[in-house]
Amino acid sequence: MPPVIGREGDSVQIKCPYDEKHTEEMCLRKGKCLSKEVKYLCKGKCFTKDPQIIIRSDEDQVKNPKISVKDDTELNLFTVNMTELRAEDAGKYWCAVKDVFNLPIELMIIRKDEMMTSDTKRETPQPGESASQFELKVIIMING
Repeated sequence: MPPVIGREGDSVQIKCPYDEKHTEEMCLRKGKCLSKEVKYLCKGKCFTKDPQIIIRSDEDQVKNPKISVKDDTELNLFTVNMTELRAEDAGKYWCAVKDVFNLPIELMIIRKDEMMTSDTKRETPQPGESASQFELKVIIMING
């Protein structure tokens, strides 16, 4: 999967597709329906000794107001919104349902201070270089 790229201070969406066998729903008295299978987004692998669980599909946003989740059981898609990104949010994330992993997702953060530095160095692609190649070079330069 291609990396998810966000700028420091901005927001990103991490989309986690899952198999339709994990879509069975249960409805609460309040009329809200949830998938029976809990989905996870973790920084690093989820089912290790000390997992760094970012959010679960059955959690409310109250735990961390900068992270919210939507589980669309019709599209089989678990989407996590992360706001107010920081440089330390960069890294490899894993989506999981039960003990089934999807492919890892790399989150790259473009830092504001480095963005200004690289923007002043070169604002346009070199002759023969496409804009997307140029953007990739800027991201690599920024991230090391």
